[in-house]
Amino acid sequence: MPGTWVVYQNGKANPNMKLVFTPRGEFKFVGANYSSSGNYVVNGNTVRLLWTKVDNQKVKAGSMKKDLSITPDQTFTIDQYTYGRAR
Repeated sequence: MPGTWVVYQNGKANPNMKLVFTPRGEFKFVGANYSSSGNYVVNGNTVRLLWTKVDNQKVKAGSMKKDLSITPDQTFTIDQYTYGRAR
């Protein structure tokens, strides 16, 4: 899981929308007008994101989380955005 994941649309990467996973179990979303960060846990083909900050504001522990399913082609979807490893 560690590494940089970017949004792919029509087969092209959008480097302005990325999600970085560290080996220490932390993540950070980076975009043009937003940022958020927190911790993640991998369980099989599911990744659970647990936010600690959104736009530099602390989030109440456990109040913001999301489970993502990793597909066989190594992508996952958040809302309408499909992420894949940066190439």
